[in-house]
Amino acid sequence: MRHHRTSVRTGVGTLALLAASLAAAGVHAQSGLPSLPKANTPPAQQAPAQTAPAQQAPAAQAAPPPAAQPAAPPAARTTAPGLPGLPGQQQAPAQAVPPPAAAPAAAPPAAPPALAQPAFQPAPVAGFDPVFERPTAEVYPPEQRQSEWHMLAEPVKPQGSPTPLGLWNQTTIQSRYGNMEPRNESFTRIRIREIEAVTKLKAIDTGETVVGGISNAAAAPFRAVGALLTSPLETLGNIPKGISDTIARTGEGFSSDKSKFEDGMFKEIAGVSRKKREIAAEMGVDVYSSNPILQSELNRIGAASAGGNITVDVGSIAISGPAGAVIGNLSRVDALQEIVNTQPAAELRRRARYTLEQMAIPKSFVDQFLDHPYYSPRRKTIVVGLLSPMKDVAGRERILEAALTADSEEAALYYQQLTELISGFHFTNTPVKEIMLVEGFPVALTGKASAFIAVPTDRMYWTREAAQFLDRMLTDLIKNHRMTSATLWTLGDLTPLTAQALAQRGIHAFQRAVVNYN
Repeated sequence: MRHHRTSVRTGVGTLALLAASLAAAGVHAQSGLPSLPKANTPPAQQAPAQTAPAQQAPAAQAAPPPAAQPAAPPAARTTAPGLPGLPGQQQAPAQAVPPPAAAPAAAPPAAPPALAQPAFQPAPVAGFDPVFERPTAEVYPPEQRQSEWHMLAEPVKPQGSPTPLGLWNQTTIQSRYGNMEPRNESFTRIRIREIEAVTKLKAIDTGETVVGGISNAAAAPFRAVGALLTSPLETLGNIPKGISDTIARTGEGFSSDKSKFEDGMFKEIAGVSRKKREIAAEMGVDVYSSNPILQSELNRIGAASAGGNITVDVGSIAISGPAGAVIGNLSRVDALQEIVNTQPAAELRRRARYTLEQMAIPKSFVDQFLDHPYYSPRRKTIVVGLLSPMKDVAGRERILEAALTADSEEAALYYQQLTELISGFHFTNTPVKEIMLVEGFPVALTGKASAFIAVPTDRMYWTREAAQFLDRMLTDLIKNHRMTSATLWTLGDLTPLTAQALAQRGIHAFQRAVVNYN
C-alpha cells in the first residue's frame, strides 16, 4: 500500500515455568525461542474467571501452560517484546498467559527439584476438549463486532480446517449489503474491511458513467483493440507504444480463460484495472477479491476515473488502521504487495511462472498452481514470492503440493498463511534446511534436529483427531528424520488441555502469531 503499508512481524512470549507443586506430575512448560530476549514485565496477577476476547493482529504469544482442568479460567496477561532485527517495526502487544494458581502441596519440599526436560515423543493425555460455539465477544474486539455498516451475529461456530490440529471460527456478518458467512476469522476481518470500503465507494458520485463500458479517453484504446482483433496486420503499427506494451505483458493471459479474480485485457488496456489497483491499495482491500459488491464498486469508480469523468482523491477514501498485521520477516510482503498494486494480473502470472521455473519446481506443480481456481493473482504472487528467497531450503515444492489441495478461498488463504509462518521462522529464528510432507502436512526441518510446525487456524482444541494426527506426525519425525525437538506457531489460541498435551510431548508452542491475512 502506498500510505498504509503493513509490516511483517511476530512477537513471541515465553512460557512461565510451572509451580513447584506441579513438578511431581512430570509436566514441564517450555521456554520461549532461545534467540529472543525475555519480556521485562512485572509478575502477572490472577484474572477474574472469564474468557478474554481475541485481539486483532496481536504478535505471537506464548502458549498457555498446562491446566489441571480444561475449564480453568485464564490469568491476566503481560506484554512481551517482538522479534528483533525488524527495522521500523512497530511493536504490537504480545500476551503471555501465566499458569493458574495450583493448590498448595501437603508437604512442600524445602528446595524444589529441577524439572526434567520432557521427552519429544507421543504421550497419552487424559480426556479431550469439548468443541462448542462461543460468543463473538470472546473472539473479536468491540470495533470488529459492530460498526455503522455491519454487525457480527451470535454465535461464533467451530468449523473444520485443512488440518485436524486446529479449527476455524465461522462468523455471520450482517451488513446493509446482505449477510456473509466467512469460515474463519481472517476472512471475517477481510470482509469487514471490504464492507467499509464499499460504503465509502458508494458515496462517490460518478455522474454519467457509461454502464459496463468506458467513456471519453478510454474509448480510443478500445477501438484500437477492436481493430486489432479483426485486422491485426494493418493495425499493429498504429497502436500507441504504451498500449502495445500492455498487450505484450498480458500475452500469457490473453489466450487463456480468466479466473474469477481477474479483469479482462480490455479493462487493463483502457486503464480501468490500473485505477482499480490504485483505489484498492489505498483502501487496504484486495483488488482481486471475490466479493461481487466490492468488485462492482471498484469497476464503477475505476471506469469513471479512467474515462476522465471524475478525479478520485484516493487519500480521501483511505481506511485507517492496518489491513492486517504481519509476521516478523516480511518487508518482503510489502515489496510483493507493491508488485500486486502496480502490475496487471497477466504480468503477475508471467513473473510467478518464471520464478517457479528458476526454483526448479516441477512443471506439473507450476501449471496446476497457476491454474488453481481458488488462488487469486495476489495469493499466487505472495506464496511464490516468499518461497523464492529460501534458496538453500530443499523441498519447497512440498508447500505447493499441499497448497494444490485447497478446496475453497479460505483454504487457499490457509496455505498462504502457512507459507508466511514458515518464511517468518526461517528468516527470523532458525534457518530451515528442508520442507517435508508429514501425514500430508508441510513441516519445516532445521539443521538442529528440530522441526517447525505452522498451524494457521483460529483455535487448537485437543480432540481425539488432533491427538492421533499429532502423534502420528511425531512418530514419523522421530523414526524417519531423527528429530529431537519441535516448535509450533499458531495464528489462534490454544486450549489449556492442548497446551498441556504439547508440553508433555516436548513441543515449544506459541499462540497468536500474526500474518498478513488480507
